[in-house]
Amino acid sequence: MIAHLMPSDSKQLPTDDEIQQRVLALDRAFLETKEKAGSTAVFAFLSAHSSDTETSDAKAQSTAFDITVGNVGDSRALLIRQNGGFKALTRDHKPSDAAEKRRIEAAGGVVRNDRIDGSLN
Repeated sequence: MIAHLMPSDSKQLPTDDEIQQRVLALDRAFLETKEKAGSTAVFAFLSAHSSDTETSDAKAQSTAFDITVGNVGDSRALLIRQNGGFKALTRDHKPSDAAEKRRIEAAGGVVRNDRIDGSLN
């Protein structure tokens, strides 16, 4: 099912809108399986690009990266730094969060006991 996020023939990183559409397509494909389960996911798209910098001694080339991350459900992505520090790149989609609760209710769901429709599924 992950092919819904990044087709193997793709040479470019998807736009934010394309990512959203692909996540929704993945969700529809999962629903069609009729499985009585849920899931969470974290994904990241990396794009490397080189940049030349001039210093007083020489010309140096370095590689910089752009990262696009996303998460679905109660999961998160962290960037772990070499020195042991970290940065949260996503936030959990918890039904107890006020904004998430409003989104769930606007989509016709109900939040009970900090769960969607009162259960994990």
